[in-house]
Amino acid sequence: MKKFKPWLLLGLVFMAGICVGILGTRFVVRRALNPNLIRLRIERDLTRELALTPEQRVKVHQALLDAQGEFKSLGEEVRPRMGAIFEKSQAQIAASLTPEQKEKLDQYISKRKAEMNLFPALRRR
Repeated sequence: MKKFKPWLLLGLVFMAGICVGILGTRFVVRRALNPNLIRLRIERDLTRELALTPEQRVKVHQALLDAQGEFKSLGEEVRPRMGAIFEKSQAQIAASLTPEQKEKLDQYISKRKAEMNLFPALRRR
């Protein structure tokens, strides 16, 4: 029993490390892909690097807000087309598979969609 306890402790530490890694990654990805935080970071960097005046800061702020809105609308335009391309490729792949392989393909796609749901920052905003 004495030999089992260190291994159990090592296993628990390992599992805790995995959990911290997953949660840390989710936090970093959410922050890194947040459009508002990206815009604010760019704004801050430009203000510092270019020594912007208050009037210039207002104009830069508005320009970045406009760009952010355009990027968002571009994403909304492109997203349906990307979805159609994914569906088309999935159908082409499925057409060449056996029924068992098609079932595995469906499971594979479901698993990948579930993984994407782990990272809300990667999904549509």
